[in-house]
Amino acid sequence: MHLSTRILIVEDEVITAREIGFRLEELGYPVPEAVFSAEAAVERAAAARPDIILMDIHMAGPMDGIAAAGQIRAELDIPIIYITACADEQTLRRARQTEPFGYIVKPFGEPELRATLEMALAKHEAEKRLKAALAERDLLLKEINHRVKNNLQTLIYLMEMQEEAAAEPAVARALSELKGRVRSLALVHDQLYRTPELGAIDFRAYVRELVFALVDALGGRRDVRLEIEAARIRLPIQKAIPCGLIVNELVTNALRHAFAPDARRFADGADAPRIRLEFEKLEKDYLLTISDNGAGMPANLDWRRSRSLGLKLVNVWATYQLRGTLCLEPKNGTRFAIRFPE
Repeated sequence: MHLSTRILIVEDEVITAREIGFRLEELGYPVPEAVFSAEAAVERAAAARPDIILMDIHMAGPMDGIAAAGQIRAELDIPIIYITACADEQTLRRARQTEPFGYIVKPFGEPELRATLEMALAKHEAEKRLKAALAERDLLLKEINHRVKNNLQTLIYLMEMQEEAAAEPAVARALSELKGRVRSLALVHDQLYRTPELGAIDFRAYVRELVFALVDALGGRRDVRLEIEAARIRLPIQKAIPCGLIVNELVTNALRHAFAPDARRFADGADAPRIRLEFEKLEKDYLLTISDNGAGMPANLDWRRSRSLGLKLVNVWATYQLRGTLCLEPKNGTRFAIRFPE
């Protein structure tokens, strides 16, 4: 019974350490090892890697049992049970921070010791299985994101070839717009592949890469000034995808339509074209704004009923997928503001 369980006792009173050892042997555990200071516990835990540690709290020396447990738990995956005569609120509060697997108050009986040990060992074994399953899941999801990104990249290449071969300008334009939408999706999966947190991405890094790629592809010879002011927020994937599609659509629209080729002055008085993206976290909402200092929308245009597929998609993504609001502010160019809940 329990023949393979290696237990380390940490107790500065030799007689108490021996008594705990005798009780463990009576319960069927192998003869445990004992050390008599917190410093020795840290050193021995690293060298012997026991299956579990029974740790006293108040011990002679500069380090107590809670400090030793904190150091051990930070470096090693070893469960720790406190065995102590202390049960005051301050000690309990400090002990909780080290996430112990049990807390036994002296004096105690064998049934209590046995139950606490078996529950701690079972809990630790379950945690190890869960960590292994999560690691396997994360590896699988990373591989899926990598393959999806590669497949989308292949689709982009095919669309580029078809765009070059298209005889009709309208067909080439439609393929170019579709390619941009697919690229925004591919960048999301690329971010997911590179991040340890698979349910969210660094939205600032994502939009910077996306917007600069759009300017490289569509900016032509004109030097468009980009201003990106985005908080470093990890945005959940179900919100990052529609946000990325909105950014792709509005920045593409600005690059293609906002700036006349021969323009020397722009709506805000500047002598260079500008596209600005802002993203911030409000109290319970996010706010995404994309603006430019170009010619602006026609005054009589009802953009919500526009025949433009891009604007229709932006409205769908903002109001239905993000469950937010979309506003157009035609001032010093064009400014779209999308506000949506967490």
